[in-house]
Amino acid sequence: MLDHFAKERYSLASSLVEDLNGEDIRELLLKITIENTRVNIFKATNSDGVIDEEEISLLDRLAKSLLLRIVFDNEVEFSLIESAALVCAQVYETLSPPLNEVIYTLEDNTYLNRVMTSLLYYVSGYDPNAKQSVSELGGRILIDESVESRLMANLIYFSQFKIRDINSIRNGNEELIQPQNIIQLKQLSRNALYYELDDCLNLIKQELINYHTSWNRDIKSKLKRLFELATDCNEQTISLISLILLVLDKVLASRAISVILPPSDCLEGVWSIHMQAYINEGVYLIWPPHKEAIDKGILNEQNNIVAIPTGTGKSLIAEHKIISSLQRGQIVIYLSPTLALCRQISGRMRKILDVQSLISGSSLLVDDLESFDELDDHETKLILVMTPEKCSTLLKNRQDIFQNVILCVVDEFHNIKEGSRGALLDSLLARLSEAAPNSTYLLLSALIDNSEILPKWLENLNHKDVQTTFTRWRPSRTIRGFIAHPQIEYNQALRNAKLSKKKTYSEEIETDLFFCVQDVWSQNERQSAYPIRIPKKFKVRFGVNNFGTWSTTGYGNDLSRQLGNWLASCNMPVLIFSQTTRHLLNEIENHSKIRTFNQVLNNKVSAYLEIAKAE
Repeated sequence: MLDHFAKERYSLASSLVEDLNGEDIRELLLKITIENTRVNIFKATNSDGVIDEEEISLLDRLAKSLLLRIVFDNEVEFSLIESAALVCAQVYETLSPPLNEVIYTLEDNTYLNRVMTSLLYYVSGYDPNAKQSVSELGGRILIDESVESRLMANLIYFSQFKIRDINSIRNGNEELIQPQNIIQLKQLSRNALYYELDDCLNLIKQELINYHTSWNRDIKSKLKRLFELATDCNEQTISLISLILLVLDKVLASRAISVILPPSDCLEGVWSIHMQAYINEGVYLIWPPHKEAIDKGILNEQNNIVAIPTGTGKSLIAEHKIISSLQRGQIVIYLSPTLALCRQISGRMRKILDVQSLISGSSLLVDDLESFDELDDHETKLILVMTPEKCSTLLKNRQDIFQNVILCVVDEFHNIKEGSRGALLDSLLARLSEAAPNSTYLLLSALIDNSEILPKWLENLNHKDVQTTFTRWRPSRTIRGFIAHPQIEYNQALRNAKLSKKKTYSEEIETDLFFCVQDVWSQNERQSAYPIRIPKKFKVRFGVNNFGTWSTTGYGNDLSRQLGNWLASCNMPVLIFSQTTRHLLNEIENHSKIRTFNQVLNNKVSAYLEIAKAE
């Protein structure tokens, strides 16, 4: 089933159109997603389709209606714009036909739908989906000297947010040609629109790659003019792209790192150097939770709780909070529960201090507290990255330096509930509140609820205001499902196991992937879930349990391993979670035995595995 955050978005989007509610939109999108996956990715053609032409037409009309509404209705709230854009992105994604070997024109739906999908995913904040949508387009465009093919290349660069690769298609040698017939006249007018669209892309590029204080309003007026000209010339493709860029322009003006304003007590010049460093790394946008946190004043001198899912940008939020805090004081403490996480965090903190040293001279990252001598220079900006245990040791031996702490970041704060280590963290924060009276706190977690208890506790800790950023938003689309086997085949395999007179038995049987439409399985609903028959039998192991009866054994590990390898063979990225480090190491060996494809471990992965073995 689709994740709950997406469901909320569909309900919001449905308020902008008539005759469709959020559940209708959700079911339509899911059905078409399953059908496209079944036919185009899994190459499974041995089951009936789950959609019809009427439903496809309905989705197409829905997307166009939503686009017009969010572009031209100035009273539509930002959350509605993001919600409608998510629906439109998923519509164009699910309606994208299979890729052609070579793409010749802008109007080719295999190209156009994917570009529009990508741009709309950026609007809704689903940036990884945006890049994935156009990942296979680059090598399929026939690049020549024509205006159209160069514009198509720029649109792909833009859709992948390879912003610096965008270059103007104007070369200064354009000739004025007198059209001889209606066909030449149409081509000239089309090229003129291509140039106008490319000019808009290059204007947006300049806004994204240079830090400044306000977004260029001329972009909006140019895009509106382009939409009107394209409509008058009946150039529907340019008209549609300009519509989507108009929506994206609204979002970029609020989510671009290039226009994030500094807090009032931070010098603009200092802030701009830090933000330009992110831009130079290719980090152009913040995600919606980050924007919400900034709107709630996270850059100011206040306590903050950021409770958002894993992979949604907590680290970047923390970095921006740290940058603003270093302009007010000397020392920032970053607490993380494990040494491995501390090492990871230290890399990012070192980059911040490299920039900071250009501004304020001496800066120091301390992530090894074998010696405390380096902490005595009261002019040096310090970031101390450590576990709660190390911080407790430092507090015991050098309480004097904590007078200069301006911010304490606590990563994975939910660990405060975990046994003796949680008790240590709780005690440490209480002691810190006394030793560091000027410090504010930033609590980060993916696993805490949006209750009033924690903000009140934090406010009582240091008597400073608290703001909470809580969301279940994720930067990628999630569909949940499960694996099942035909009952007749499973029962036959179980009978064969009993007849084998062995202690263990294995057999390959048919396997289905079921994707749910409803939150709760219902046997009375004909369309509660839609199956995809995997075109490969999976091996299932049986064994005799402690009670002397036959049942599956090692089922979860075996099936996830086989499913993961098969999905990877369909050119899909796969992530499999492991229960323990020891189990992970064994699984890597087991995966290599399947031989679906050659397993390659790069140097970085190998290094992590060595650390895992040691720990």
